[in-house]
Amino acid sequence: MIKKLPLTALAGALALLIGGQAYAAFPTANLKVTGSLEVPGCTISAEGATGDTVEYRTANINPNQIKPGSGSSATDTTELPGIGKTWTVTCTGRTYLTFKINDERNDTVSVPGITNSTRFGLGNINGTGKLGFYTVNMSDAKVGSLLATPVVPPVTTNVFATTTTTFTASPTVLLNKNNSATYQMGWATANNTLAAGDYFEAKLTVTPYLATSGVMGGPVTANVELDGLAALTFSLGLQ
Repeated sequence: MIKKLPLTALAGALALLIGGQAYAAFPTANLKVTGSLEVPGCTISAEGATGDTVEYRTANINPNQIKPGSGSSATDTTELPGIGKTWTVTCTGRTYLTFKINDERNDTVSVPGITNSTRFGLGNINGTGKLGFYTVNMSDAKVGSLLATPVVPPVTTNVFATTTTTFTASPTVLLNKNNSATYQMGWATANNTLAAGDYFEAKLTVTPYLATSGVMGGPVTANVELDGLAALTFSLGLQ
């Protein structure tokens, strides 16, 4: 005959059995995840740069080049030869690159109007007279990945200017200043597609236009320096 141990008695026996033995605590360990999102640092350089300033200097201008009268339209101005300089931006990591440009002489633009966003002031003369304006054309763009393995040499790409998140890519574009609207320019492989790399290159060509003597407030009677000044602010994006 099989003897049955009452449930209460069995529970008590198990309790005595377990209580009579010592158990070590279970070991523990921590899993920690670390890291950082690092925005690449970039260095900007250009032909003839001094510190953070790239100077575009025209040849000496003869006052006889200035048109008489008080016409203030674009056709009344005197166009001077363009000056082109190649700018390069070298970064410590792969990134997208865009920039904005602000005209520090915005109030001196001699020809206002609907296309004024591409015209930058040249300063004053004869008190409140205006010397004219200049445009900046971006062209000959290239992007490469010199830090990649294998190295991706710079290749020709497109550029753009936009006030939105969409844009049309093209070989050249006039820079639009950021004074009255939020324009940004940059490098692109196609419409609405930014170019990524760690090396960016573009040629920025400045073309000055002299106002008429009337817009200048009178004749030029002494040496006057053109006084255009614009500030470029670059923005990076992780890629």
